[in-house]
Amino acid sequence: MVFGEVAMQGAYEGDVPNEHRYGYSIWSCSILIPVIVYFSSFVSILFHLGVLQGIIMVISKLMFYTMQTSVVESLSAAGNIFVGMTEAPLLIRPFLSKMTKSEIHAVMTGGFATIAGGVLAAT
Repeated sequence: MVFGEVAMQGAYEGDVPNEHRYGYSIWSCSILIPVIVYFSSFVSILFHLGVLQGIIMVISKLMFYTMQTSVVESLSAAGNIFVGMTEAPLLIRPFLSKMTKSEIHAVMTGGFATIAGGVLAAT
């Protein structure tokens, strides 16, 4: 993937109109960042109140029974929906020392394969 001025030029000089060369980054910062901040704070409030833990437990039990995955894998995958890849392993931190290599790999793969709700809401 190419970023910056090289990415905005295109294959030929006339591919990208002048009005789209520099304005997109300012627009994305002013529109997308507040959505991410709002959703992240909303999820944090739900987590503090204990509502999010209940939702995650219901989803993880459903995944455990339908897909026959371990409880820890299901819990991490269900947490990825709401809190993202960096915070979801914190849900399973007490179980990390007892997990097998395949379970840790499944947790990492699930993290890379999902998108956090705040980022999804912003796009």
